Amino acid sequence: MVDDFLEWQESGYNLGPSEPTADLAFYYAVTSVAYYERDVSLIPDGIYELLCKELLERPDTPSWVDKESLEAGTGYDSSNFPEDTYLLLIELSHLPQLDDLF
Repeated sequence: MVDDFLEWQESGYNLGPSEPTADLAFYYAVTSVAYYERDVSLIPDGIYELLCKELLERPDTPSWVDKESLEAGTGYDSSNFPEDTYLLLIELSHLPQLDDLF
């Protein structure tokens, strides 16, 4: 999943229909935990807001994603996020290209 996240970054944060909803939801979870629990911004604020809006519009957004949080543009409550969220964050923290963030 690290490679997928890095490809998503390199693509300019593709939020279009070609990007699977499950992947976008996972990126939302990872970037939320990074920001709210580790004080690390993995993506620009404007992209995060667009990501929230995109997930709100998609009918297949996973049920663990809180719609009210998306409407508020936040991911502060991570209690329902998949456990893999934290694993990816740990992996990302060990990447040389992201050293300056962690």
